Amino acid sequence: MGYLKLKCLLVLVCFVLCSAYADSSPNNNLGNLLSGCECPKAKRYFPQNRKVSFFEAWRQCLALGLRLATVTSSADSELIKEAINATNTTTEPWWIGGTDLGLEGSYLWISTELPVGQQTGYTNWFPGEPNNFRGNENCLDIGRRDAVGWFDANCDWKQKFVCEKVSN
Repeated sequence: MGYLKLKCLLVLVCFVLCSAYADSSPNNNLGNLLSGCECPKAKRYFPQNRKVSFFEAWRQCLALGLRLATVTSSADSELIKEAINATNTTTEPWWIGGTDLGLEGSYLWISTELPVGQQTGYTNWFPGEPNNFRGNENCLDIGRRDAVGWFDANCDWKQKFVCEKVSN
């Protein structure tokens, strides 16, 4: 098995174990989940059901000791899709951490300040996106139309959001 496949498998196994731990914990809260397992250099996604603006989502993730989600690979995309599917609200948009407020059309991950797609070349724009509709769409969301394709959206819209924990 190739190194990349093995790494993706490890991330998937870790996600499943963490999810199982969260479901079996007495309080099923974020604190129990975060202390439940450690996956080296793995991402874990935590959908938040409260609808807030993009920047409020960013602040709320930070307040939880997390960051607004980044998606840098197809493996990340699958993990975030599974996390969102577990909420049973799969056709609603969810904020993730991309924005082009600094320079129109040049998206950055707000949590890492790295250009979207820079490290891995991975992007997942829905066909026709980003389109900056009405000149006021500068933040990135996913989950519309039962898909994990990316859309640009108005940063002031109130939407659910996804935080992430990256283990070292």
